[in-house]
Amino acid sequence: MSDDLTKTHVRKVLEARAAWQAAFTAKVGALESAGRVLVDAGQAGSYGDDGRALWEVTDWRTGKPLASGRGTYEEFIAEFDRLNTDDRWVLIGPVIEEHGEPEYPSTPGLPDGLAKALEEWVEVTAEAEDVAAWTGAPVEYVAQCMREESDAARAA
Repeated sequence: MSDDLTKTHVRKVLEARAAWQAAFTAKVGALESAGRVLVDAGQAGSYGDDGRALWEVTDWRTGKPLASGRGTYEEFIAEFDRLNTDDRWVLIGPVIEEHGEPEYPSTPGLPDGLAKALEEWVEVTAEAEDVAAWTGAPVEYVAQCMREESDAARAA
């Protein structure tokens, strides 16, 4: 087996990640074009002895606080629903979960275990500069491909 197979697979991983990010960015764009606001919401502090915790709702793209309060989980949900009467807010968490993980193509001649190790290397431990130097791809492209889909979409 040659280095060419491993480099080819890493390039395929980068291409698959770029396509995965583009699809997520398109999904986010469609929601925003329809007038929806993507939000991150949830607990912002630990529960007190009274069973209540701080919570907040922020604009996912800007981080701007949209609402905050203190209450039980049920009180938070009720307040979220009250504030979102026009159903414009869309929680980003489920959008990310629904999008799933990137699907990587196989590389004929490359053992599956090695392919998985290379995929994990790109996703988790590699530095963009190292991947770029090893594959010959531009570091800017590699860095962009290595971002999580939500970070890539937020930057778009």
